[in-house]
Amino acid sequence: MYVVIAKAVYKQDQEIFKKHFAKSMGNDMYDEKVRLVRMMLAKLVGKVPRGYSKSADKLFEHLMKNCENGEVR
Repeated sequence: MYVVIAKAVYKQDQEIFKKHFAKSMGNDMYDEKVRLVRMMLAKLVGKVPRGYSKSADKLFEHLMKNCENGEVR
């Protein structure tokens, strides 16, 4: 549910997303175990331009490095 809300916020106001969601996702969801949540996170942070948010960049790199057979992409 958190990722769905974050996606909606990103579409509406990217500054609010950066302040409230990107940092907490980078910290709290870094080692997410649920495959569907990892896929949703990868799709969301994949839309965020590189360099816009350090936390989103860190999470994106981690997810892409650890994806299995390209399933997250």
